[in-house]
Amino acid sequence: MVVGAESMYAHHQHGQGKKDGMSRNSRLLLFVLLGTFLFFTAIGLAYAAGPIVLDSQFGDWAGQPNVPDPQGDAIAAADVLAFFFGTNPNEETAYFMVQRVSSKKRLILLLRIDTNNNGVYAEPQDRLILVQYKPTGNASKVDVTLLAGTGQFIKTIANGADWGESKQEGGQRVEWGVTFADLGILPGQTIRMSLLATTKSKGCDFDDDDFEEDDLGEILDHDENRRCIDMVNEVQWSPANALGRTLVFALAVAGSLFLAWQRRRLG
Repeated sequence: MVVGAESMYAHHQHGQGKKDGMSRNSRLLLFVLLGTFLFFTAIGLAYAAGPIVLDSQFGDWAGQPNVPDPQGDAIAAADVLAFFFGTNPNEETAYFMVQRVSSKKRLILLLRIDTNNNGVYAEPQDRLILVQYKPTGNASKVDVTLLAGTGQFIKTIANGADWGESKQEGGQRVEWGVTFADLGILPGQTIRMSLLATTKSKGCDFDDDDFEEDDLGEILDHDENRRCIDMVNEVQWSPANALGRTLVFALAVAGSLFLAWQRRRLG
């Protein structure tokens, strides 16, 4: 009786151990499958909306972060509907896109970037990006100038680039890009951005001559030009290398799988 009982107990323990082993194996398999799913999901998210290409084609902006702006809060040619921003995998460039109400008139944009995120935009390390977008019959002309937060010229990024919609296409969208190095930031660094938009139109303070850097004060003086200037809500952003984030995630999953395998082997 005693021997039988011990035998039955040993058999039960053997069966229980086998069951626990199967349970551990099932859990490990489930963990692997879950990790694999999350990994490829992360890769899909990193690549789904990109890459962004400066080619006056705007389908690649689908799914990118953006700040919507209400329609009707400025004259039509300067009435911004949305401000988009994004990065590409394995590329240290910040890309931007603005969509306005359909118009054939020139659009002037001033993107202020507070690079150290302290709420002040006029410091030497901050940046001003001046964008002049003029839709033409079947193309566009886009000039992009980079300035320090104090207004000093840094460099010309684009001169007459075809980075916007033509008049035939509606004259709504324009895109541009600035490298992290030109912005003076590192990947993942949190910055603050504020966008202002205006146009050359009768009744506004800007005439039909070329826009000059001296006119920046007119744009920045938003209170004096409410009808002519659209001010988009301020936003914080941490532009980062998307592939870098994916690789970090992949390494985290691989590390977790390795630790789980090692515990199973030693246990």
